[in-house]
Formats: sequence, C-alpha cells, structure tokens
Amino acid sequence: MVRYCPDADIVTWVGCVRESFVGLIANRGDHETGMPTSTPPAVAAATPTARAVAATMLATRPPIDEDDPSLKVLAIVHQRDAGPGVFAEAIAGAGGVLDEWTLAERPEPPADPLGYDAVFVLGGAMHVDEGERHGWIAEEEALLRELLTHEVPLLGLCLGGQLLAAAAGAKPRRASRPEIGWHQVEVTPEGADDPLLGPLAPSFEAFQWHSYEFPLPAGAVPLARSEVCLQAARLGERAWALQFHPEVSRVDALHWVDDYEADPDAVRIGIDPAVLGPETEAKIGAFNDLGRELCRRWLATI
Repeated sequence: MVRYCPDADIVTWVGCVRESFVGLIANRGDHETGMPTSTPPAVAAATPTARAVAATMLATRPPIDEDDPSLKVLAIVHQRDAGPGVFAEAIAGAGGVLDEWTLAERPEPPADPLGYDAVFVLGGAMHVDEGERHGWIAEEEALLRELLTHEVPLLGLCLGGQLLAAAAGAKPRRASRPEIGWHQVEVTPEGADDPLLGPLAPSFEAFQWHSYEFPLPAGAVPLARSEVCLQAARLGERAWALQFHPEVSRVDALHWVDDYEADPDAVRIGIDPAVLGPETEAKIGAFNDLGRELCRRWLATI
C-alpha cells in the first residue's frame, strides 16, 4: 500500500486514546485538512499498555443491537484511500451492515468489537514494525489477539494480514523484495480445499502493494504463495490473513499508482505509472469480481 493519509495525525490519535481511556494528557499535532504523504511525527514515549487499551475498548463500547437480524461487520481502516472497497459492495449485497472504524480519526470503535459477526482489517502505508512511530499498532495487535481468543471471524488484508499474523505470534518482516502491481499467486494443496482460496486454484493474478511479509504463524495453514512470500494463511477455522488486495477498488488502485512517488520502495524498484496505470485499468474489473466473490465466500463461513 502506498500512503499515510488520515485527516488526523497519529499524535492526535494517541492523545485521544490517552484522554478517552486513561485520562493522560498527550501532545497533539495539528489537524490535517488534506491527504498528506509525509510521515507523521513520532509518538511520545509514555503510552498506556496495549492490553489495557484493548481491554478498555472491549469494556466501554456500546453493545451491538442484538434485535437487528442483519449481519454486522466491522472494518478496521488505517487510511482513507485504503478503505473496504468492493468488500463493502459484497457485504451490502448480502444484506449486511458495515461499520468502518478509521483509527487515526476515531480512537474508540463504533460498538463493542466482540459484538460483531465478523471483523476485517485493511491495509496502510505504515509498516507493522513501526510501533514507536505509530503508537496504535500495539493496541491494534492486542485487540486482534482478543478477537482471536474469542473466535470472532477475522480477515486481514495486506498490513491487516501482517497485524493478524503478529497477533497470532508470527513476526512480520521486510520481504526479499517489494511486490507492487500485478503478480501471480499459486494456491497450495491445502489452499485448494479452503473455502476462501479453493475456488482460485491452481493460480490467479492479484494486485499487490507491499514491502513486508508475514511468516506462517504456529499451527496456521498455508493457502497461497507468490515467488516472494506467503500470500494467504488460515488461522484456526475462523480467521484468514491475506497479503494481496482483493478489496481494492478501481479508484483506490489507480490513485495508488498515480501517487507511487509517495512510496520510496515503488520509486526504488522503478514503478512506471504509464505502464502500471493502463495495466490496472485493463485488469481491475475482473479482479474486483474476484474480490467480491472472495468476500461473499468469507461471509458464508460466518
């Protein structure tokens, strides 16, 4: 993924968390009115523990309306140009209700995360090992760990997949090389029997934008691989971590391509928007169909 672009920077976000949950006062950055590509300032060192914040999130949020029979899904969003994309369309088509929680703008979830029928976690330009710069990473990992413990159905995408794998005990790391653009993905023998990845066997082409990868967590099942890294894994029976971007909309994908210079790795490996842009225009329609179908299959497992 390419850009860090919330409306509020991470110092503001962490300040909100401190005030909301533990009454601490943090220094706040200026509220951003545009879509900045610059890296936000480092977070002050004193932060509440990740476990305490996650526990408070779970304890203080209003409950889900249990009288509403609709499927209720929470999307954890890290930046505005990396939203739920075609997954939102699939959820609406299934009669579901989707809540979006953009962490940098809203420190508290819209409702108790444990009350949702399913939760999925999206991508972002930040990296999973940048906890000192992005103070919410540890809190989000702790929350995902709680959701895994309670067997809430989960799906992590790109950065979200790395965070989910980290919550399961893996240690995401920089990949041997970035994967940006369209790359071939091979479904493993185990993946051929998986409810999400099986219909994509033996292989498929996926839109990617990442420089990091997640290793297979202990006890997880490898479902798909590219030449560079693991692309999909199932954690237990109710959680999946994916490295590619099945959710990305045409608008967001083309925006990432146009804004490739915001990603130093994209510049370093020589991404050419004059090539990748038209290729993406030609391929994104079919890939969006793949993404909607994958989301529908995930919803069917709930």
